[in-house]
Amino acid sequence: MEGAIDALESELGRRCEELRAREAEVDRLGFEAQELRSNLSQSHRDSDALRRDLVPRSRSLLDHHRADSRSCLAGLRSVTRGELLLERLLGAG
Repeated sequence: MEGAIDALESELGRRCEELRAREAEVDRLGFEAQELRSNLSQSHRDSDALRRDLVPRSRSLLDHHRADSRSCLAGLRSVTRGELLLERLLGAG
């Protein structure tokens, strides 16, 4: 009978150790999950800040390129008109 009790106590001790190891693993995984959530949250804040910074810059750059394109087109039209006028003058003469 005493041998059976010793075996049960030994089995109970082993299971308790396994349970403690699992609890420690759960705690470690919980901490890791919290750290990942925190990192994700920081990444969202960082990306939002970049977006707030880049969107106005992109719009400004786009406006600048549009203005340059308009200026270039106006110059081309002026040159084209001048060439047409020159052709007319030379062709008429």
